Amino acid sequence: TNTTEVPITLRVAVFDFGSLDESGGVAFLGASNDLEKKYALASWMRPEKDVLTLQPDETEKILVMIENQDSLSPGGHYGALTLKTENSAQENIAGDTVSINQLFASLVFVKKIGGEIYSLELKDSEYTSHLISFQDTLRLRFQNKGNVHMVPRGVVTVTDPLGRIVAKGILNEESALILPKTVRMY
Repeated sequence: TNTTEVPITLRVAVFDFGSLDESGGVAFLGASNDLEKKYALASWMRPEKDVLTLQPDETEKILVMIENQDSLSPGGHYGALTLKTENSAQENIAGDTVSINQLFASLVFVKKIGGEIYSLELKDSEYTSHLISFQDTLRLRFQNKGNVHMVPRGVVTVTDPLGRIVAKGILNEESALILPKTVRMY
């Protein structure tokens, strides 16, 4: 939806994405290595349009087809649909020109059925107790050894040597994903 008072032209493109680091950040991928190619999706994504022009207050949906070819292996594949505004300059009160390039992205998670591997492993844990601030921290590192994204959830309890509960909390309240063949810290 164009909520401005002027027409907007958007360039439509597709990209692959992967996990940036253990925080779960997303990295848009250019030249890929073998691991990234294995979970790529952009080659199979076909937007119906390359360019989209919206008049003020106009809304338009973009259809993106994903081609289920034999070359798309079973398991998870990850791509992004991006919409980039044409380089437009706008004048401010002082008469100076400001140029803003905006890029909107929508992440696409696809699971091809028929060969999914679900394998999640707790790599390590670190419990820190701060007696002065009464703040306990439990860090859990999970590794996804499978070929599809996973969402670990659960209740974690920390007990002392006598079996008494010291702390209790919900794991992954935000339902954050772990992409295949990556490690994520919660």
